[in-house]
Formats: sequence, structure tokens, C-alpha cells
Amino acid sequence: GILILLLSACSEDFLDLQPKTFQNSSTFYQTEAQFELAVNGIYAPLQDIYNDRMWTLAEMRSDNTTYQGNHPVGAYLYNVDIDEFQVQDNNSVVASFYNDSYSSISRSNVVLDRIGDANFDQDKKNQFVGEAKFLRALNYFNLVRICGDVILSLHQIETTEEALSGTRTSASEVYNSIIADLLDAIELLPNPANKDGRATERAARTLLAEVYMTRGDFPSAITQLREVTNLGYQLLPDYADIYDPSNKNHAESIFEIQYLEGEF
Repeated sequence: GILILLLSACSEDFLDLQPKTFQNSSTFYQTEAQFELAVNGIYAPLQDIYNDRMWTLAEMRSDNTTYQGNHPVGAYLYNVDIDEFQVQDNNSVVASFYNDSYSSISRSNVVLDRIGDANFDQDKKNQFVGEAKFLRALNYFNLVRICGDVILSLHQIETTEEALSGTRTSASEVYNSIIADLLDAIELLPNPANKDGRATERAARTLLAEVYMTRGDFPSAITQLREVTNLGYQLLPDYADIYDPSNKNHAESIFEIQYLEGEF
């Protein structure tokens, strides 16, 4: 009788408790501090993308660079295949670039879809939206140049069906989305003197200029680049200072991926 009474006293609400030891999507994305962490997460995949993905897929396939590996197996073999334009569908460099790019895009979409309901300073919200749109544009710019037509995802994916239903979008439409994101970012991003690796107005204008140049619209690119020269950008007196590790995020820098120095 006692056991039956105890069981009948339990309800579904009593058993459906939120985890107490960690945060999830229903308890996160509420405060300024939480959104700053989420935006930082958008930047994170760029470390791998620009450390050993972009130069392999872009620069190494130019006439400027070639790859010579002493051990043509594993990752070395994948680099050789890229260098010699013999990429196979199991190439891990291409897969990593693709996955990391969409990981950053997905995190951008989550921030953009959820920040509207958050309640904190509007200037900070504008900055976070500007950063998310800049980073989404940057990732799609990399993807469309390397892969051509790609899946254009502009909102958070919440179901398995959504994840599996994506189809390739024309490169022209992807470029239109990139330009729209960057025009928004220009209006929303600050132009601080100390950049510290975060997206700024001058970074958004410079990226937009590169997009315009890629599409052959040089007058529009010139307009953006002239604006950049009015936003504190200047050349360093000594060209060698550009490559000094102690001089990162300098006045000549537009946008830098941040790394920590140290042993693995």
C-alpha cells in the first residue's frame, strides 16, 4: 500500500528536471556574459581553418607554393593530392575545412536567432550581431571560393530532418548573402583602437572590398577601401615589424586569428 502511494504521488514534472551541473540550450543564451562566450565560440574553428586548411586549399594550389613531404602517407599524402590537383573524396584536409567552416556558421546562426530575446545593453547586442554576421560571411566567402555552390544555412538547425534536407545553393546567391551580412556588420560593429582579434568595422569593410574584387566590382571595392583608410588604418614604418610575433594586432593589421604561444 505504501509503495503504491509513493508511486502515485510522483508526476512527470517531478521527474523532468533540468541538469544542475551544467548549462544547456534552454538555460544558456540569456545574459551578456553568456552571449560573449557564444560569440567567442564562433571564432574558435578559425584557428584550425587558418592554421593548416586555407593555405593548403588556396595558396598551395597557386604557382607560388608547392608541397614537398618526406613521408607521403596520411595527412602528408592528402596535401600532396591537393598540390597536384588529385583530390579524392576521402581527403581529410578538405573534410576538416568543410566541417570547421560549417561549425562556425552554425554557431553564428544560433547567436543570431537567439539574441533578439535576450535582455542586456543594446550596444553590446549590436556588437555581437555584427561579429556573428562578419564571421558567417567570412566562412561562406571561404567556402564558395573553394567549393563553389554550397548549402546556404542562415538559421539554427533544430531537427535531424533539417540537418539532412539542405541542398546546394548557387554561388551567386551565396555571394548575395555574404554581401548582405557584411553591409549589416559594417553598421553594427565598433571601430576600436585596440582590436585584439575581434571583428571591427574596418575588418568588415576590407572583407567586403575583397568580395567585390572577387566578383569584378572594383569601383565598389575602392569605395570600401577608401573608408578603411579613414578608420585608423596605417602602414607600419618598418615592413619587417609585420612579422614580429610580439607586435600582433598592430596598426597595419585588419583582422588576425588569435593563438597562444606554447608547447603542445
